[in-house]
Amino acid sequence: MNASGPKCGSLDELKKLAKSDVGAIVTKSISLEPRKGNEIPRAHYDEIGSLNSLGIPNLGIEQVAKDISAIKKETSKPIVANIAGFSVDDFKKLALAANSSEADMIEANLSCPNIIGHPQTAYDTKSTKELAEFFKDNVSLPLSIKLPVYLSQHQKNEVLELIVKNKVKMVTLINTVGDSLMINPKMEMAVMKPKKGVGGLGGRYIKPIALGAVWTFYNYFKENKYDCKIIGVGGIYNGTDAFEFFLAGANAVQIGSAYYRTDETIFTNVKNELDKILEKKGYKSLQKITGKLKTF
Repeated sequence: MNASGPKCGSLDELKKLAKSDVGAIVTKSISLEPRKGNEIPRAHYDEIGSLNSLGIPNLGIEQVAKDISAIKKETSKPIVANIAGFSVDDFKKLALAANSSEADMIEANLSCPNIIGHPQTAYDTKSTKELAEFFKDNVSLPLSIKLPVYLSQHQKNEVLELIVKNKVKMVTLINTVGDSLMINPKMEMAVMKPKKGVGGLGGRYIKPIALGAVWTFYNYFKENKYDCKIIGVGGIYNGTDAFEFFLAGANAVQIGSAYYRTDETIFTNVKNELDKILEKKGYKSLQKITGKLKTF
């Protein structure tokens, strides 16, 4: 899939994805009302990855639902509505609206680190639990909860436990890593304006962190005999990157920073490279390698 964020916020951008080799189309994060987002410059991309503090600029749920309907007429690819609220009530309203749209799946972005004045919902275990319960009882579409990296083992355990207890069937790991800073040493300046230059780090910079999250969650689910699918995202630029995510336990992957830096051919290239790796190693399907990472 494409990752929510780069080049998926307008109808024209969604149409380009529909014509690509992407397996499913993910929308830009959707809020209840249209948003302009944070001040510019609010994103920086280099050959290694990205830093952004976009602030969820989007057209709002009403318009995006119309765009999803339009795209459904042009493609059979599944459409994933990525929703991002600023409160628990926002998420509930967005989930119900997305559930009644023509989307095929919902991705609840509980982990955006770039909203000024709004902490990440996923770091509040109580709110995450309330939303997981609500999604279970009120959302009929397949739903994935997009989570941040958890540096506290205690908090990570709490989230894993509530995922199993509330029968969450899918998680997306991980969102950009917040509180990150890039500096232009010649100008002696931060590369972005919002939040005094601090934003969410993505791309190759966070690949080891994302792989660690996928592997940790995969092993927890396996040990508890619980079937929760994992969508891996963070630093996938080629077939080898994707192969590593599947080895660590991902069932699907998303491409974000690399897509921004290139074009729709990135999905074809990664798919073809991954196919060649599987063929060379004698694997008949991705299921044969999912979670098969060897350790000492």
